[in-house]
Amino acid sequence: MKINMSTIIKNATSTYKDFKVYETADYNEPYIAALFNASMYEKYRNFVLGNNEVFSTNSSTKEFQDNQTYKNGKLVAGQTYTLFQRIILDDDQILTSPWFPEFTASTIDSSSLIEKMKASYDPYLFALVAIPIFVVILIAFLIKRRKKVDEDSLAMSKEMDNISNQKSFQNQGEDALISSEPYLNAVFVDGYKKKKAFIATQCPLQTTVTEFWDVLKKLNVSTIVYLTSHCEQKEKSYYKFYPSDCDLKLNGITVKLTAEEKLESITKRNLSVSTENETIMCMLEFSFWSENCLPSFDLILQLISEVTKSQQCLGNDIIAVVCNNGVSRSGTFISCINAIEQSQIEELVDVFQIVRRAQLSQPQFVQNLLQYEFVYKLVKHYLETFSTYSNFK
Repeated sequence: MKINMSTIIKNATSTYKDFKVYETADYNEPYIAALFNASMYEKYRNFVLGNNEVFSTNSSTKEFQDNQTYKNGKLVAGQTYTLFQRIILDDDQILTSPWFPEFTASTIDSSSLIEKMKASYDPYLFALVAIPIFVVILIAFLIKRRKKVDEDSLAMSKEMDNISNQKSFQNQGEDALISSEPYLNAVFVDGYKKKKAFIATQCPLQTTVTEFWDVLKKLNVSTIVYLTSHCEQKEKSYYKFYPSDCDLKLNGITVKLTAEEKLESITKRNLSVSTENETIMCMLEFSFWSENCLPSFDLILQLISEVTKSQQCLGNDIIAVVCNNGVSRSGTFISCINAIEQSQIEELVDVFQIVRRAQLSQPQFVQNLLQYEFVYKLVKHYLETFSTYSNFK
């Protein structure tokens, strides 16, 4: 598999200005059949392609200011079509899907297009029916997914509030910090196959470290991936939230270091987290990823390999991914794992959809083009490195 970034960027930023409409398009020319906005979802929930309905634009989007009309014209029975979808966001960003598989139209009255066929005698019609039906499907998916994410976030928020309230009740008057109901910034993120496979969270502060370990224990976290840099650990604001020379004793929670191993780029720690019972966790500290400098592909693949080994050893429970802000590095790393897992299972990779799914949990995941491109190139490097996947090149 070869990935051409220049083509991807060009497709993602191009406009509709070169496309014709149904009435003016010649045979075998792409045209725009319809244009939807989010408010039209319920009306066109069961949209029928080629039903001869007329749509008109009434949008403030700079790409559509001409009040153009679009006819969802009849399809030609027995002819082959292919199409793709585009979405224009409120900030005028344009998202473009890959080409979809070809399909053949069934028996539909198509007299107007047949006249064009007679003039050209071309047996195939490759028409760009773009946007409508797939925008509606995608909007429906995003609405349902956002609702699910909101429910998950609310449930996790309630869990954290309950933990905080219990500590406040038990320790009222003993420690003013505990009674201040600290806030832990964390979200569930789906894996490629498994729901809620990850928790993405920021590094805990001294005021939230108790809640951090309590939540990880309560949710049966098995592996902690800590993405940091040596420079960050030297800053005055840095707080070491894990044990080293001595146990970390918090309010009702004890975190012990039982073993430590230093690899090429990873410090591997086996931890025992105890309240009334003991939970074993593996913490993988990766200290070669700063906010402004992406790590090498080989080091990230080594980290992903260690995560896989830890999960196989400890029972494949939730993975906590921790970075300074809980967003940039955590979201990029989770997207890398999901993309590689898709390549192993499906023998194809759709990085655009992988990143978009992660952003449904946290919109600030994969914040810029460099991080987005990093996911693409990491997967390409992975496929080229392992001969098992040489047929993907």
